[in-house]
Amino acid sequence: MVPIPNLVFRLNIFFKLPYLPSNKVGDSFIELMSIAPKTTKIIEFIDYILDAYVTKNSIFPPYLWARKFENDSNTINGAESFHAHYNS
Repeated sequence: MVPIPNLVFRLNIFFKLPYLPSNKVGDSFIELMSIAPKTTKIIEFIDYILDAYVTKNSIFPPYLWARKFENDSNTINGAESFHAHYNS
């Protein structure tokens, strides 16, 4: 079993992937995979994330969800930014 501080550290890195430019997501995910424990559940999770979100041919490729928002420096939340501009 992975010690809790290590698991939190790895999850913290994983949940920061959407804030990267889409062209850096794949390399960053590969680095994250290299430090992940090699358990059956982790490998299944990694395979799922790769197939669904990380590769260019995935269901939701990185260009759809990972991007650096340059237009609005007030927020890093895409939905909040959209609604702020939509409502104005």
